[in-house]
This record gives sequence, C-alpha cells and structure tokens, in this order.
Amino acid sequence: MPIIDLVAIPGRMPEYRAIALLEVNARFVDLRAAGPVNQPSGSQDMKPSRIHYFVAGDWPSKIWATVFPVGFACFAASSCWQLLLSPTRWTDPLFVLGYLVSFALLGYFVSILVGWPILGPLYYARSLKNGEPFHIGDKVQVLSGPHRDRIVRVVNVFDIADWAGGHRIEVELGAAVKEDHRVFRSTQVLRVESAQHAEETREPEKAMDDI
Repeated sequence: MPIIDLVAIPGRMPEYRAIALLEVNARFVDLRAAGPVNQPSGSQDMKPSRIHYFVAGDWPSKIWATVFPVGFACFAASSCWQLLLSPTRWTDPLFVLGYLVSFALLGYFVSILVGWPILGPLYYARSLKNGEPFHIGDKVQVLSGPHRDRIVRVVNVFDIADWAGGHRIEVELGAAVKEDHRVFRSTQVLRVESAQHAEETREPEKAMDDI
C-alpha cells in the first residue's frame, strides 16, 4: 500500500508515524532522483595510488636526508682521495675518515635547513588531498605500518600541527594495540568516508527503526 494512503485511512496508524514515513519516503525519492553524481560530498571512491604509499612511507624525507650527506661526503672524498690511497703517516686514514664524517654531518644539517621549505609544502599538499582536516568519526584507510590498508575510524584529532602543517590523528585499532601505534600523520591515512556523510546515510535507517 502506498505510504500516502496510510494518512487517509483512520485507525490504521497514528498520524505521527504516517508523517515520519512520508518524510523518509521523500528523502529516498530525492536521493534516487539525484543519482550517484550528486551524492553527498563526504565520501570518496578513490583508491590509494603509489604516490600515496610513497609519501606515507616518508620516502621523500628519507631520500632527501640521504642524498645531501652522501653528496657532501663524495665532495670531501674528491679532495683527499690521494691522501687515502697514499698515506704518508699512519694517522692519515683517520684524518680522512674524520674529514668525511664531518662533511656528511654538515650535509645532513644542510638538508634539514633546505628541506623544510621544500618538503613541508609537498607533505602539506598531500595531507590536504588525503582528507585533511580530519574529524572524529571519519573513516580512513591506513597507508603505512603493520596495519596498512585497514579501514578504521578516527577517534581523536590532535590540535598541534606537525612540522609540515598537518595534524596527527588517533584511530580505532583496539585496546591490544599500543597508543603510539594508533597515532598517524595526515599523510599516512586516506579518508574514505566523512563522519557527516556516514551520519546522513544512517538517518533514513534510523528513522525507519524508530517507526
């Protein structure tokens, strides 16, 4: 029997229940009319790509922090390799080793100073594409670590931003997992459904259960 007929038939159903059914029915009709293109904007049908996993594994920083020390050490070696091949004293190899280590450390500190303004915007742009800012109740996919590719729910969002401008979040992985292992950077997770979209999806089902 159509829902509209229930309002017109006395005694079949209390009026407030008939009105609730009408509202739920109208909402379903609107969603069907909108089609898949006009669905609420809280969900995304995007699968993680290689660049997602590459940044989530912190590989840009690892490569950056390796290239500079190695480059500086190679530059130092080019100026003292003859002394290493033909030492005149037994202390010459120790001197060359200390020389190379000093230049490698110098390269590491230079990589930090130069990398901050370069890698910071790169990481921040990736965190925005991953769903930053996140909210409690969002469903996210973990992109790194032992829980990689698991779909979990955000339970806490930390207010303090990291060095790249993103925020750390805590996800629901169970009490057996240590708290440190439940916290991820915004580049290490990908939002698959927002809390608002999940609530909008549950509203019609909740309304039907209340009838």
